[in-house]
Amino acid sequence: MIDRPSPARLYAAPAAARHAPSRYRFRASIASYGRTHCLVTTETRCGPAWPHSPFHLVYVGTNWSRLMSKVTKLSCSCGAVEMEADGSPIMSTECLCTSCRSAATTFERLPGAKKLCEPSGGTRTEMYRKDRVRCVDGSDHLREHRLTDQTKTRRVVATCCNTPMFLDFTEGHWIDLYSVLWPENTLPPLQMRTMAGDLDDPSKLPNDVPNLKSHSPTFFVRLIAAWIAMGFRRPKIDYVNGVLDISGK
Repeated sequence: MIDRPSPARLYAAPAAARHAPSRYRFRASIASYGRTHCLVTTETRCGPAWPHSPFHLVYVGTNWSRLMSKVTKLSCSCGAVEMEADGSPIMSTECLCTSCRSAATTFERLPGAKKLCEPSGGTRTEMYRKDRVRCVDGSDHLREHRLTDQTKTRRVVATCCNTPMFLDFTEGHWIDLYSVLWPENTLPPLQMRTMAGDLDDPSKLPNDVPNLKSHSPTFFVRLIAAWIAMGFRRPKIDYVNGVLDISGK
């Protein structure tokens, strides 16, 4: 349904749109009011900023990308598993910890698997809020791998082509998507390397970005800021089916 808003609402709406909770899904349509083109979006549920009734958000003008979040479409190597990520990542990192390097070596031994280790020896990931990532097709191919039976961190692989998909700290609010999901030359810029202290000789690392011995205050501030924006929720990823067979058979 398209609401015909008043001029005051037309100009007040952009501020509201910028603060709209990203978890909502909007139905959008284009309407013309005189010579002004407006994007009208209708939310059918109530939200915390509008607690009593459904609401309408209107953005005036043709540049409406600020209202509609960018969606990044990702897939495994063969295309059987498709995922989507909304907006920009919390941060772009390369992890040099012993666990990530060990897991990457294991995954690279699987038949047909892509190279996961960077020249530095680390694994490159894009960190997103869990509520901004979803599997839209092929979830039946997803299997998890844990380095130990007790660990709360699992790494998920698409068994159709043995593409590493993401790392999930099951008690956290974020998900780390592996860089191999992005087409060549489309990754966001690398912002930092973490856990360089696990290397035998971190001095050999390039100086293009900060090489952190462990995790910096900035790292944790970004994580906490994302958690606050999520209302301190910890969504569960429920579309992984079974355990990865690392024998390669």
